[in-house]
Amino acid sequence: MKISSRVLARKYAQAFFNVYGSVLTPEHYTALQQAAYWFKNHTLFLFFLKLAHITPEHKQNALMHLCTDIFAMPVQFTKLITLLVDHKRSFLIKKVIQALIELYQKAHNIEKFTIESSHPLRPEQCEAIVQFLTEQSGKIVHYTTRVNPELIAGIRAESDEHLWERSIRQKLRALYDISVQERLL
Repeated sequence: MKISSRVLARKYAQAFFNVYGSVLTPEHYTALQQAAYWFKNHTLFLFFLKLAHITPEHKQNALMHLCTDIFAMPVQFTKLITLLVDHKRSFLIKKVIQALIELYQKAHNIEKFTIESSHPLRPEQCEAIVQFLTEQSGKIVHYTTRVNPELIAGIRAESDEHLWERSIRQKLRALYDISVQERLL
């Protein structure tokens, strides 16, 4: 039976988190996010990790340098890298890091939102939206903002678990849904 790479990466992350989750700090969480972003934008690096003619020592050294020297991940992370290289699964590093981020967020009651608006938001507007989202979700809100002119004078906040939107686009969609239902009756 083949197991998907995402499930396998999640198992490595869960095992690491079970043993070393208590030593992860907010700074390590930030480092994990930076590493995830880096791996997302450097997919060729992950391709090279799959090549058999690159020695395990080179793969391990490259990952150690990236994770501990550049991204300042905890020393314990070297054990995870060694394990991945020994199991010939170093190419899973991006997915393992993403799974660790999710585990950290769950353990620390953090929810990541993308806040879209039809126009750039001022800092005080962002603070008000974050306060609202915190009250509604009961979680610590981390967010990124993005301008989306398709909203037509509105705001949309979306996470993996929640969606909140107030915009002209939402009202038009609701009117369209009503008109479609009336035609069906």
